[in-house]
Amino acid sequence: MVHDLSRPVGLSVNDNCEIDSRKFATVESAFSLVQPYSFMAKIDLKSAYRHVGVAADLFKFLASKFQDVVRIDTRFPFGAKAAPGLFSDITVLISRMLQSRGFPGVVVYLDDFLLVADTEEACQQGFDLLLELVEYLGFEVAPEKVEGPRQDIVFLGIRLQSNRLGAGIVAMSVDESRVQRVAAECRHVASLHRVRVKEVERLVGQLMFCARVVYGAKMFLRSGYDFIGRASRMRRVFDRVPDGLGKDLIWLAKMLETNNGQAVVLNKRPVVRDFFAVDAAGEECVHGGMGGFFGGRWFSVKWEDVKMWKVQTFSPFRDEASSHINYLELFVIFWALKLWGHLLQGCKIVVWSDNEAARLMTENLWGKASFVPLLKEILLLTVKYDLRIVTKRISSKANGLADALSRSEMSRFFDLLKEWSRRGDQRDLDDWMVNDWLWKRASQFGPFAVDACCDEVGANSRSFRWWSKEDSCLSKQWRGLNVYCNPPFSLLWEILVHFLSEKRVAPRTTSAVFVLPFWPTERFWVEVVIPAIDCGLFTVIEFIPEGSDVFTSPNGIRGGRKNCGPTRWPVVLVHCPAQAPKGKAWLRIGKKD
Repeated sequence: MVHDLSRPVGLSVNDNCEIDSRKFATVESAFSLVQPYSFMAKIDLKSAYRHVGVAADLFKFLASKFQDVVRIDTRFPFGAKAAPGLFSDITVLISRMLQSRGFPGVVVYLDDFLLVADTEEACQQGFDLLLELVEYLGFEVAPEKVEGPRQDIVFLGIRLQSNRLGAGIVAMSVDESRVQRVAAECRHVASLHRVRVKEVERLVGQLMFCARVVYGAKMFLRSGYDFIGRASRMRRVFDRVPDGLGKDLIWLAKMLETNNGQAVVLNKRPVVRDFFAVDAAGEECVHGGMGGFFGGRWFSVKWEDVKMWKVQTFSPFRDEASSHINYLELFVIFWALKLWGHLLQGCKIVVWSDNEAARLMTENLWGKASFVPLLKEILLLTVKYDLRIVTKRISSKANGLADALSRSEMSRFFDLLKEWSRRGDQRDLDDWMVNDWLWKRASQFGPFAVDACCDEVGANSRSFRWWSKEDSCLSKQWRGLNVYCNPPFSLLWEILVHFLSEKRVAPRTTSAVFVLPFWPTERFWVEVVIPAIDCGLFTVIEFIPEGSDVFTSPNGIRGGRKNCGPTRWPVVLVHCPAQAPKGKAWLRIGKKD
């Protein structure tokens, strides 16, 4: 018997059920824990909902009567809108219990558990403990979906690897069986003259799932969404397959088979830190055009000259849409990459733009239908030169060099260029990171969910996920996370106090490793570190004497610096485990009056 909790419409259980919003774990949050050569294991609960009871006062909402027989479902029904959130509360508690036992690398999505650890032995220990725990609580596991420690595993339909090609490359991709199935469906739909709209909706949903890990695939879905929107407005069950949609589906099938896993690969691309900025002036501006600046190189082109170029499918000024300022700002980015792409081979480049729409379209390779041809050209350049783009917002005032070039104000540009040349490349301490030998010691307390203090593009990040000055760790929730933190010395007090405030909220699931200078007379050391060590909250795991090569900057703005020189003071590696020490003294450490 099937009990539909969504009928009758307006009077059903689901329609009258109030639920609190919840944030579920994602495969990206799982991927953020994976480090080179990590081991992973997973457990899937069998018929998980059916192991959870329903309160007696809710029985009346789950009762049905047929042939004078009343039946009451006393277990979580699969069709209840509230069931996923309520069940997630239970499994999250299980994951937190495991974290409190010394296994921070746990991710759970409803009834799917993933465990990540640095060594096979640690992964096996956590796996055995998790298996014992869920069985003790009365759950059954699905044997066919249980996998012990390995470096290649499928979680939530996504393949996670920590040792791709045997080189310690961390990557995620769609499992090959799904790739072949979706690619075949793309070719099938593309070959049809007419197609059921629901079939296209289902295919686009599958492709959007794959686009998370297939570099550049997302923009080719625009024609699919346009097809679905048009058919829905006209209330059609079947509709003709447009030529554009058919071609995009054929192209997507090829991309699935060749670019799978290329969107997210955790290996360190060299970051080009030269200032790379672009700007476009509106047509209403006298002598308006486009301008770009890259580490002393520059270009300035007037729109009246661009209009004389050979018209292509992505050229500006073809129609009203391609004359919009957002399109012009995007075209400047394309032109800059076309001119200087060969200088960025195999690198990551930070592009500064004062146009938010163009910035987001470039980074996400996604936009309105009229922008897609130009976005495809940008994609081709990134593939041709094997580069990745990170875009950052810059104010129009700060973007003076590119702004002057876009307006052909050359006298102003050369004045700004002289100022830029005198300033030169400042040595930026924010791109420092600890040397590999010290990181190896810190990583014994991983895996870490996030690297808390990085530069604006994560060039010095030790984790897939990072926070930066622009996305400050002081505004983030640390609770429930295992965090690696190599903080800027100017914010030591503030960061430690913020961490302790989060630790007080969730003491058994919040942990961290800090890299701290040994400054025993400073406030952060006297009022936070020493009391935390005395009460057992912090443990010193490494003391590095003065004069050691602790820091490096392989991706810094001044090139591949192997080290940043010997330290002028000792450095301490401090660990705060996912547990609370005895007593209440630690609760007062760093507490603001």
